[in-house]
Amino acid sequence: MKNEIKTIQEKLNKVFLRLPKSTVRQLFDKLREESLRRGVVLYDEEGEPQVVAICVRPWIMTKQQKRFFHGLCLNMKKALQRMAQIYYNEPQARQILTLTPREEEWFFEIYGASTRRIQRHQTVFDRVDANAVFSVANWKNSFIFIETNAIGVGGVHYIPAATYILEDIVFPVIRDSISNIRLERQDDIRELLFETIMNHAKKIGRPRPNVIFMEDQRSLDGSDEHAFAAIYLRTKGATAFATDPRELYLKDGQIYFRDTPVDIIYRDCSIDELQEMEDQGEKVDILKEAFKKNQVVSSISGEFDHKSTFEIFTDDDYSGYFTPIQRRLFKKYVAWTRLIWDRKTECPTGRRVDLLKYIETHKDGLVIKPNRTYGGKDVVIGRFVKAAEWKKALEEAIKDERSCVVQEYAEVKEEKFPVLNEDGTVTMEKNYEISGFTSSESGLAVMARCSIDPVVNISRRGGIIPVVLVE
Repeated sequence: MKNEIKTIQEKLNKVFLRLPKSTVRQLFDKLREESLRRGVVLYDEEGEPQVVAICVRPWIMTKQQKRFFHGLCLNMKKALQRMAQIYYNEPQARQILTLTPREEEWFFEIYGASTRRIQRHQTVFDRVDANAVFSVANWKNSFIFIETNAIGVGGVHYIPAATYILEDIVFPVIRDSISNIRLERQDDIRELLFETIMNHAKKIGRPRPNVIFMEDQRSLDGSDEHAFAAIYLRTKGATAFATDPRELYLKDGQIYFRDTPVDIIYRDCSIDELQEMEDQGEKVDILKEAFKKNQVVSSISGEFDHKSTFEIFTDDDYSGYFTPIQRRLFKKYVAWTRLIWDRKTECPTGRRVDLLKYIETHKDGLVIKPNRTYGGKDVVIGRFVKAAEWKKALEEAIKDERSCVVQEYAEVKEEKFPVLNEDGTVTMEKNYEISGFTSSESGLAVMARCSIDPVVNISRRGGIIPVVLVE
């Protein structure tokens, strides 16, 4: 279906280029107005909203492609849910899935002999990022997964909001041009989250559930995605609030927020962030108890959304933890990744090499990334930097041992998108594009993003590409 999808997208590009200036100006103003009204914004350090760009021409995905990626992503999720078990059982894995001594202390309290029964239900709500696009002929074989996000997945509000804005503001203007194309919304990521929370609540014997979206709310920057997600869950009949972990308290052995007993905590805080609060005099033991009772989504396995998890996936020493299907998936679709320190290991071709020497001499085929940070911060793509900058990045990674990974370069595709300008003109701008897949048993949601920067991320001024389905 490649040519058909590409043909539709090119047709839409031409439609936007033919729009009258007055129409473009109206669309420009309405898009900004609706983005502000519907919360498609990031707040800066002063707390001022900055609109997140929404591409006016969507990505189109076939239902066949949706089924294919849904199957892959469910297997990736199930593999991620094994990480706590691997860390607990395999001392060698702890060199790859690096926790600080304090984090490890929490881990063994949460996932220990006395809590193993309830911890067998590990639930991870995740997004798996890839360089996949849907409009190429060999879409099944031209992509690779590059990293995961399992704590406070971005896009829970942005994805559906951007789609509704596109439908309400843009589609009416181009309706005549798409009248013969049957486009449908993709699965709503909020539904997938609600399903995940409900299933986990039932597994741990809390079928109500009352849900808290937990994040550190001290800073003014960031997004309001969780507040909007809580509002959505309330429309589904759940009791849901977005709050700071400091607002929770314990009464008669039960966690409370205000007068509401809490069943499930959906977290946007890692354990090290909670421990940072503890260092500042805050009481966070209540959160440790919530983890021990497995009331947190993502569960403790979600703590291992390290980029080095991909090394575990592709190392034969751990193959017994994964199914034959998962092992084939890893071999074909997971980027070769290694945590950086002075050692010998297998390179992407399977040859045993001195890792540091290999990184130094294969710049153009590699990327250096911090293992545990997010937002595209400090990512160095070898082919886009000079030798001196690559050398410096490697030296920094060696100095802060086991803090960074090296990963095979996954070509980030480029595509031209129509951009509406305030003066009423439409320009075609080439952007890099990245896809992110979130799955539940019943569905799949795609968060597509684009940027003029090859490190594509919303927090780096990237934009959202709404995704729609076609028969």
